[in-house]
Amino acid sequence: MTSGARLLLTPTSPVVAREHGFKLEPDQFFATPPGRGHLATARTTTLIHLAR
Repeated sequence: MTSGARLLLTPTSPVVAREHGFKLEPDQFFATPPGRGHLATARTTTLIHLAR
């Protein structure tokens, strides 16, 4: 993806993050809670939590 925003929910492994274009540190991988993830826009990655 060359432009726009990307949302990766509950990343659990470096392989999954890399396949979606995210470069995360080891402490940024988690399986819970549901709805937690990373939002990437341009060159910035932000931790987010989506609520229902």
